[in-house]
Amino acid sequence: MTDSLSSTRLVLAALFLGGALAASLPGCSSDPEPEGPYTLENVCDRLPAKICAQRSSCCTKGGSFDESGCVAFEKSNCQKNVADVEAGKMTFDGESIQGCLDAIAPWASQCFLSSDDLFSYGEASNVCRKVFAGEVAKDGACDRSEQCALPTDPKESSFCEFDGKCALVRYVPEGTACDPFAGNGELCDRGLYCDAEPQQMLGACKRVTAVGAACDAQSAGNLECGLDAYCDTASAKCTASKGAGEACASSLECRSFGCEMDKCTNPGAIFDIRLCTGSSS
Repeated sequence: MTDSLSSTRLVLAALFLGGALAASLPGCSSDPEPEGPYTLENVCDRLPAKICAQRSSCCTKGGSFDESGCVAFEKSNCQKNVADVEAGKMTFDGESIQGCLDAIAPWASQCFLSSDDLFSYGEASNVCRKVFAGEVAKDGACDRSEQCALPTDPKESSFCEFDGKCALVRYVPEGTACDPFAGNGELCDRGLYCDAEPQQMLGACKRVTAVGAACDAQSAGNLECGLDAYCDTASAKCTASKGAGEACASSLECRSFGCEMDKCTNPGAIFDIRLCTGSSS
């Protein structure tokens, strides 16, 4: 089993942690707000400090937090969004902000996500995407996710990818043809896995095998145990993924998606350095 065969888990991490969720309004506090609605005139003064205050604990655990840098970064993005609304390129829904705060705050507190958490976190982030909603279609140019058109299908999420283009991820149901190595934005829905082998590439979305049940240990890169478990070659049973510091032979065995020097690495914090400090370095 090689690290490259853990691509399904790594794709999820890249799509969500690096794109869709990072550019929503994650980490906002659910503390009571002052009287009065959010408007285009006040949203950039009211939200940034609250976003960064809620984010601070997780960022500190992840290694770095700069409050002034974080606030400046969030305010700059907010002002860009307001400008796009005024130019007719984006809509603003201030009434969705409280729902965003309530939906995202628990994840900011949790800070480190398991693979399966990404599904729920993705659903929560779509609430925040309603606040500023752009109209750029898939593959259109972008520099932040709010510019991308918000999908109407709850099984889809849009975001600005690392290459500066709007991308779409779609969760497909059981029985759908799948290719975990295609990079086409289609992923098997929660509780499913793609049964494709590296040699055949194309497979179908199937129900995961439960932890403790027998699995095919002879199949290289077997993903049948799902995202939070792996097929143990010694017992030929689905086994819960390992925590930081535990011995590993592949990143597929680790809850963090990372296996270095035969040890599972710590999971990355949900907020990257750019969101924590306002800088990419």
